[in-house]
Amino acid sequence: MLMKYLYKNNSYSDCSYSNYFRKHCIKNNRSLYILISYLIIVVILITGCGDSNKHKTEDDQLAVLKQELESKNSEIESLNKQLKSMQEELDIKNDELNKTRFELESFHESKEQKNEGSENQSDVYDNHRKTVSLADIKLGYTMEQVSGVLGKNYKESEWEHFGDIKDKMWTYDNGVIIRLNRDMVYSIELTNAGYRTSFDVMVGDSALESINKCKKVFKEFVSIHSGDNKPNLGWFYTDNDEMIVLYFNKENNRFNDGVELSEKTKVEKIELLYVSSFD
Repeated sequence: MLMKYLYKNNSYSDCSYSNYFRKHCIKNNRSLYILISYLIIVVILITGCGDSNKHKTEDDQLAVLKQELESKNSEIESLNKQLKSMQEELDIKNDELNKTRFELESFHESKEQKNEGSENQSDVYDNHRKTVSLADIKLGYTMEQVSGVLGKNYKESEWEHFGDIKDKMWTYDNGVIIRLNRDMVYSIELTNAGYRTSFDVMVGDSALESINKCKKVFKEFVSIHSGDNKPNLGWFYTDNDEMIVLYFNKENNRFNDGVELSEKTKVEKIELLYVSSFD
């Protein structure tokens, strides 16, 4: 309509309608093309910036993670150094402890050797008198203590003492007899080899050697009924109201009547009892 108006009013009388349209439309199209191109460039730039920012953000995050990882690795390395240092200190302490233990053991060994060299006979007497035992059983032990050492595989029966008093007697199959008085050990007998004593004499040992061992530790017992004040053969007193009796013929009585000692004579039975039991 505009073109017709202009044409009608001879505003463009020097050119035809078609020439005018061609001239101005082509010019407008070029402007449009330029505008569109600008828009495309702007879009590309914006998109590119967005991608660049996105990549930049990812790179920043990756850099932060790497930094944190390096920090953790540094902490682990520091802990490993501390652990190594602590282990070295522990090794040093162990070496010092072992050295101290060795010195202490050497000191005790040296002290024991000195004590052995300086210990007099009365000390030997006292030590043995306080620890006299047969088969690890001592006079005065309770029934529980006896069963704790020898077990409960025994046969229980009765025995009489002081004429009419009856009490318990435990007989073990392996050659141990325990007599009790008011549930306390009153006497101990060994009839088989294999059980040790606190004075290093066992059933089956040489009678002469056993007597000599006991003489070094205990006093020989002399009965008040002895007319010639000779000691009872194989009897030894501990000064603690305890008596050790070595039997050289267990079929005979404890007084060893009629026994003639020789190199072949053996200890056939050992008994530990209270001296008061003879009253």
